[in-house]
Amino acid sequence: MELQFERLMLDVERIASIDAIDFSDSDMPSGTRISKPEYACFLSHREAWKRFVDSGDEYALVLEDDTVLAPDLKFVLSDPEIDKFDFDLLHVETWPYQVWVDRDSRGEIGGLNVRRTHSYFYGTAAYILTRKFAKRALDEIDVPARPVDVMFLDPGWMTPRPNVLQLDPAPVTQECFISSRQIKQQDDSDIRLPTQYHYQDTMKEQPAWDRLKETPTYKKLKWTITCVRFWLDGSVVLRPIAYSGETDTQSAPVSMEQGKADAN
Repeated sequence: MELQFERLMLDVERIASIDAIDFSDSDMPSGTRISKPEYACFLSHREAWKRFVDSGDEYALVLEDDTVLAPDLKFVLSDPEIDKFDFDLLHVETWPYQVWVDRDSRGEIGGLNVRRTHSYFYGTAAYILTRKFAKRALDEIDVPARPVDVMFLDPGWMTPRPNVLQLDPAPVTQECFISSRQIKQQDDSDIRLPTQYHYQDTMKEQPAWDRLKETPTYKKLKWTITCVRFWLDGSVVLRPIAYSGETDTQSAPVSMEQGKADAN
């Protein structure tokens, strides 16, 4: 990461991540349905929000240490046009999945289009948040019910819903989406995330309605209704968000429904 920061001439503050290896079962808070690695990731992000609020700055870029930064990121961070956009969180990374976004761009930051997201999009490896929203996150999310990206980027979790904007193309992605060489380099990352969620042990403790919402049939029906609603609207489209930098291999985009199925 340091080499990338030097190349883009970025002045950053590194915060040591919290490792799930240090957690025992008794360290996990009651009422949460996330794994130890996901909880450790949340606590690492929460520490970054605290540092940001204490700094007095109006915006902060939060990066996980397995990200790949395109040159465009420097122009995004130095563009005063960012003040013209009303957002809580500006998502500056992309995954190889599709997302419902505005058909028309709302403007540009650093030469990249800005669109509002209308469905869940993976990842909180790179995002810009406002001071106001960081305070809200600290106040409202003490014990996370879900992983941090779900809490922020899934439209149904925080009420009122955060205003999330997406850069298109995005100037940040994760190493695993770039090349097999960089996948190997992920071993140097402090972040350990599971490839699957582990909710089985807690599902039996959930109310019947919550268990129903976890079933594949409910998810598929909900996704179908969402697609039809957006299709009728016409101003929202389902499309992948490209990465603005260079890649050794480009992952083919898949549908959001397939992406969620893979994660679960």
